[in-house]
Amino acid sequence: MHRDIVTHVAVSAADFFITGSVDGHLKFWKKKPLGIEFAKHFRSHLGPIEGLAVSADGLLCCTISNDHAVKIYDVVNYDMMVMIRLPYIPGSIEWVYEQGNVKAKVAMVVNLKMICINRTL
Repeated sequence: MHRDIVTHVAVSAADFFITGSVDGHLKFWKKKPLGIEFAKHFRSHLGPIEGLAVSADGLLCCTISNDHAVKIYDVVNYDMMVMIRLPYIPGSIEWVYEQGNVKAKVAMVVNLKMICINRTL
């Protein structure tokens, strides 16, 4: 159901399948016993989705693009929770965890430097 090339695919531990495309669209799909069912569509970014990551528990998803934005989604409730404007274009993104801590943080690579966003969600 994407209208352009799908560039990113992630599977959530919460039984969701998430796809992102070159036109900046993000789609959530619910895993069913016999296949998948379309759940929600977002025009996530003005440019192509450059990075897509799902948290280890499968409840959060984040995307980046060359539009200087990080967007964080609540997967189960199909909701965009946070949009962060950056003064730079992020290169890649991933969820990180401190040992013994259940709070997730988002880490990005920018010009080969790692940056960690420590924001309570």
